[in-house]
Amino acid sequence: MDYSSDIKKFFKGEVYSDDKHLSDASHDASIFEVKPSLVVAPMDVFDLKNLVSFVTKQKAGGADISLTARSAGTDMSGGPLTESIVVDFLPHFDKFSGVSGFSATAEPGMYYRDF
Repeated sequence: MDYSSDIKKFFKGEVYSDDKHLSDASHDASIFEVKPSLVVAPMDVFDLKNLVSFVTKQKAGGADISLTARSAGTDMSGGPLTESIVVDFLPHFDKFSGVSGFSATAEPGMYYRDF
């Protein structure tokens, strides 16, 4: 099922269902290839919360829907691949929050080279 129009009603980030974005998200550094039904790039935490709520409601109604996080696609095990919705963190979740003691905090879309 195509959820793009429903998601666009509450989502500030980008929602993609075109062949290029779906093809780009259909592979990582592994040998696997799985084409998602949708790729979304949340603008902020509120987009994520609303997206999780939406998917939870759809699942409660019997829909076969899930969210799979993705950043640069360098995983070598097929981890960011799904037939459902890919959540692309690269465009907007790429900030460094800081260092405290022996730990550092960065958003999931930050490249290691920039960290």
